[in-house]
Amino acid sequence: MDKMRALGSMMLLAALACVSPEPAPAAALALTHQWSTKPGTSLFAQVSLGASPEGVADSLMGIMPTLVHQLGDRCREVPAPVGAGAFSLSFGLDEGVAAPVTADPRSPIGDCAAAALPALVLERAKDLAGVPAAKVVVYLEHAPMG
Repeated sequence: MDKMRALGSMMLLAALACVSPEPAPAAALALTHQWSTKPGTSLFAQVSLGASPEGVADSLMGIMPTLVHQLGDRCREVPAPVGAGAFSLSFGLDEGVAAPVTADPRSPIGDCAAAALPALVLERAKDLAGVPAAKVVVYLEHAPMG
């Protein structure tokens, strides 16, 4: 009977995995802040932000929309999927340093954004003075490309 339950659970999990075509945001952080851009003004059309502790997301809203726009500029020429897509950037933030930064799922555009983010955050370190150490996730959706 236990084997049947295990098999049934595995089948249910497999079925649920097929239901959602979009990747889930990385980590279990609540995405508390969202914004969008006008079509054609940025590589990333929709963005969601979350942090732990949650109050850090409020502090990051002063710079994150600009950083995301700059990520789009830096990664605009990277080969990307033809259709719309999404990925998450997860990172630790401490004293103006973002590290390590990981993209999920990995893709050329996600890897480009993960590589570019630490330098962009470091350029804005003075704006992060007083922000406590945190775990951060940014969920980025890009418009259809190509």
